[in-house]
Amino acid sequence: MTKILCSSLLSLTLLTLGCLTSNAAIAQTKVLTKPDSLTITGIRGAATNETRNLTLRSTDPINNIRIYAFDLYNSNRDRVFPKSLITVPSQVKLVNNESLETFPVEFNLQNSPSGEFQGEILISYDGSEVSVPVIVRVKDPWYLPFTLLVFGVLLGTTVSSYSRSGRVADEIAVSIESLRTQLKSDIDIPQSFASRISTHLIDAEFAKDAKQIDSAQKSVTEARNFWNKWIRQRADWLEALRVGNILKDNLTKLPVQDAQTLYIQAIQKDLTNIILTIADIPNPSELGQKINQLSQQQDTYLSIHHQCLSLQKDLDRFKLTNTEDSDHDKLQALKEQVTKLNHQLGEILPSNQEENTELKAIATEINQAFDTFKTLEDNNKVENDPPTDNIPEIEIAESKSVKDATTEVPVLSVPEISSPQTDDNFILKVIAILIRNPTQRLQIFSIAGYLTTITFLAGTGFNQLYLESPTFGSNGIKDYFALIAWGFGAEATRNAITNALRKTDVSK
Repeated sequence: MTKILCSSLLSLTLLTLGCLTSNAAIAQTKVLTKPDSLTITGIRGAATNETRNLTLRSTDPINNIRIYAFDLYNSNRDRVFPKSLITVPSQVKLVNNESLETFPVEFNLQNSPSGEFQGEILISYDGSEVSVPVIVRVKDPWYLPFTLLVFGVLLGTTVSSYSRSGRVADEIAVSIESLRTQLKSDIDIPQSFASRISTHLIDAEFAKDAKQIDSAQKSVTEARNFWNKWIRQRADWLEALRVGNILKDNLTKLPVQDAQTLYIQAIQKDLTNIILTIADIPNPSELGQKINQLSQQQDTYLSIHHQCLSLQKDLDRFKLTNTEDSDHDKLQALKEQVTKLNHQLGEILPSNQEENTELKAIATEINQAFDTFKTLEDNNKVENDPPTDNIPEIEIAESKSVKDATTEVPVLSVPEISSPQTDDNFILKVIAILIRNPTQRLQIFSIAGYLTTITFLAGTGFNQLYLESPTFGSNGIKDYFALIAWGFGAEATRNAITNALRKTDVSK
C-alpha cells in the first residue's frame, strides 16, 4: 500500500512539472520587429508611394500572424491620415526562429493631407500582439511656396526701389503738374512771377530726369515759394502794379523835351526793371515804395526842369533899358548860368540817396538866378512887358529812402551732371573692354543685381521655411503668407541696412 501511494505521488509530481514546463515554453514565444518604428517624410501629391520594409522574427514558429493598419492623427486630432492610404499584407502565414519574414508597408501621399500624423500598425499572433509606432510627415509641393517667396522678394524689392527713388520722383512730377495747372489758371499773374516759376519747374524736370532728386526737390520748393509769395498777397501785388503801370503810361506821354532827358529815361528804365523783376521784391509794400519814389523823382525833376526852361525863355525875351554896363554883364552871366543849369538838368541821373544833393543844388541855383532876374527886371520896368511866367521858388520834396532800383539779372540754376570717373580696378577695366556701351553695362548690372538679390533672399527663405519644415502647408494659408512676409521683410531689412551704411559713408 505504501508503494502504491509513493508511485502515485511521483506520477503526480512529474505530471505537474511537465505542465509547468509546457506553459513556460508557450509563454516565452515572442515576435520581434525591425525597425521598432516607422517614419515617413514626403511631399503631398507624390506620384509614387513611400515604402518601408518591416521585418518579423519570432522565438518559436508561429502561424497566421495578422497585421492591421489604423488611421493616423495629428497632435490636435483634428486632421487624419486615413488608413486607406496605408497598404499592409493582411497576414503572414509562418514566422520561425530560423528565418526573417519581411513585408512592405506602403503609404500613398498623392491624396494625403499635409502635416504630421502619428499612429501604429498592430501585429496580432496566438492571442498576443505587438504594435509598431508610425510617424508620417507630409508637406505641400515646392513650386507654389517657392513662387510666393520669390513674389514676396520681388514685392519687397519693388517697394524698396519705389520708396527710394520712384515715389519721390512721382511726388515731384505731381507737384510740377499741380503748379503748372495753377499757373495757367491765373491770367493776372505778372510775367516776372510766371517766368520764375516756369524756370524752376523746368529745372526740376531736368534734375528729375537726370536722377538728381535733391536738386529737383529744391527747384520745386523754389517754384512753390514764388507761387505762395504771389498768391498770398495777390490783391496787394495787383494794386501796386496798377499804380506802376499808370506811372509808366504817364512817362510815355511826356513831351519830347522831357522824355529825352537822361533823368526821365533813367526813371523809365528803373520802372521797367522793377516791373520785370517784381518777383525779387520781398512784398507789395516795398514795391509800392519803389514806385512812389520814382513818381516823386519824376515830379520833382519835371518841376525843376520846367522852371529852368521858363526862366531861360524869359531871359531870352528880356531887354535892358538901362545902359549901365553892370546890368549887361549881369544879364549875360545869368543867361550863361541858366544855360549851364539846363545842360546839367539834361545830364543828371536819379540818385539813390535819401537827399538828391545834386538836384537840390541845381534847384537852389535856379532860385538864386530867379532872384537875380527879378532885380534886373525891377531896374528895367519901362519897356519890358510883364513876365508871362510867374516863377515861384522851387522846393525839393524829401524822398523816402529806397534801395537800388536796379536788380541783378537772375541766374538760372543748371543741374550739375557728374562726369564719369576712371577707376584703376582691373575687373572694371575688363568689364569696360567686354561691354563697351555704358548704357548696356548699366542695364546688365542692374538686372544682375536684382537677380542676385532675389536668388539669395529667395534661396535663404526657401531653405528656412520650406526645406527645413517637413510639414509645410499643414497650417494652410498661414504658412504661405509667412513666405510672402519673409520675402518682403528680408528685402526691406536689406534695403534699410544698405541705406544706413550709405548714410554712414556719406557722413564720413
